[in-house]
Amino acid sequence: MARVQSKLVRSQMRFANIEQMSARQEAALARVEANRARIEAQVARVRLAPVAFYPVTIPVVACPRVRVNVPQVNVPRLPGLKIPAPAADVE
Repeated sequence: MARVQSKLVRSQMRFANIEQMSARQEAALARVEANRARIEAQVARVRLAPVAFYPVTIPVVACPRVRVNVPQVNVPRLPGLKIPAPAADVE
């Protein structure tokens, strides 16, 4: 009889945990809905003045072509510098 009662208590605990999770989810959903209603109320209070937008015409500007001569420069190759490095022991 004790085993049956303990199984019954465990199943009731599982059901209570599920109800608790469901209650948390419902509370979170209620918070989301409250935020949505608050945002909708704020948007309803905002009144935008009508604005007329006039098209802007950009004048066409002709850019003249410019020719640039870049001289070729011969750079002589320099022999590589040899810098002695100290020896290091690595274990």
